[in-house]
Amino acid sequence: MSSMIEPQLKYHVFSDKIMDTVVNFQVLKLKDSFYVWIGSSNKLGNVTVAMPTKFVKVVPGDIDEKVHYDKTGDIVVPAGTPVAYKVWELKVRAKDGAITPMTLPRGQGGFQGILMRDYADTVDPDKETDKGHKMVADILNPLVTMSESVRGSLIGAVKTVMGNQAEIKRIENLLSDVEAESLKEASYSEWIKSGSFEETVYRTILTACGFVIKDDQLQYPLAPSSVLTACAYVFGALDEFDKRELQQLLSCDKEAGISLVEICSQAISGETAIVLPDFPKVLTKGTVGRDLAESLGFQLNDDKNAITSPSQITKTLENSYWVLYALFK
Repeated sequence: MSSMIEPQLKYHVFSDKIMDTVVNFQVLKLKDSFYVWIGSSNKLGNVTVAMPTKFVKVVPGDIDEKVHYDKTGDIVVPAGTPVAYKVWELKVRAKDGAITPMTLPRGQGGFQGILMRDYADTVDPDKETDKGHKMVADILNPLVTMSESVRGSLIGAVKTVMGNQAEIKRIENLLSDVEAESLKEASYSEWIKSGSFEETVYRTILTACGFVIKDDQLQYPLAPSSVLTACAYVFGALDEFDKRELQQLLSCDKEAGISLVEICSQAISGETAIVLPDFPKVLTKGTVGRDLAESLGFQLNDDKNAITSPSQITKTLENSYWVLYALFK
């Protein structure tokens, strides 16, 4: 690796299947949250497998070209390098860099740019990449399908916390501790005292996520629930916004929020021309929803009833999609 791009030495080892081929991986963290898997397999032999994140594309260069970042921020790999796409979503804890690979549903993902032929029957080099918006839908589905009353209370509590960046971080850290199985019993009353909101706000979020409050002890006795995982993603996204951006998201009304979920979904799916009939009636000029759409890079032409996707899917757009989906889907 030292002859390629110098990584930050944060490692994680795991095994998984790509198109029915078991590969053992070691993760090296590079800059800008890009991860390279150094993989080995009896079927593939020793290979270097590069996986793009949501924000970075992997493009083939010349066959003798070293791995490097190009001017657009994409990563260039030698021609013929097996590139695994949309096979895992890596969850990375901000405070210690702990990595948890999250396997996507079976059958998704594969290789692209394959030159070897001894396993060509199991690999489709032209297979379309899995759409990023589907991963969001899969992970956040527990928030969408819960009962209307529970969802209403939970979303109301989340919106309250969105007004305080320190509280977003505090809850995000707590959820991360559960996922990393590093949560120790804590005094519930002491944890509440250090907060900025009424106890009901915290209790609503914690109980929905599966926490147990017993004899003034805050516990999580079971494996992380799907609701906790969904909330961890949402609070992780919220933690990336500044105060102004959080207020903009909070001020967005439901009708505009639903429309923003749709245009973000289409953009992340790779659509350039967004289809949203009569959008000027919903994303009206001068409204928070319109301002938010334009701040994310969308070009809205009222006269032609046309919306154009941003030239690049930014981290802010991705994070906004997570939050908007949770709030308005």
